[in-house]
Amino acid sequence: MNEGVQILLERIKTHPEEFMKGGRWTYLLSEYMEYLPEELKPITDEVRNLIKDEFTRDVMKELINGGEQADDEWVDRVLANKGLTTTAKGWARSKIKTIYGRLAYDDIEKSS
Repeated sequence: MNEGVQILLERIKTHPEEFMKGGRWTYLLSEYMEYLPEELKPITDEVRNLIKDEFTRDVMKELINGGEQADDEWVDRVLANKGLTTTAKGWARSKIKTIYGRLAYDDIEKSS
């Protein structure tokens, strides 16, 4: 097994959030997936299991909170990712403006 894969398999046990949406390792893994799909399969299997659990949590948050809290948490995860390109950061910032713009617009509608 590739040494880098072994290191990340150990890392995922103690820092699973780094492998989730917008996490530290998502960009690097996606970059190498095309070239090393078989070598990365053990990691993708572990991530798939994590994502299944996160999906269930996100569905429950959406049902309970109407989506606003889930959006804020997603933006926080994206902006915390140190591996983001300038383009991705710009997109994330536009998402933040959309979230806060929508919330501000909703508040105006409620007060009229």
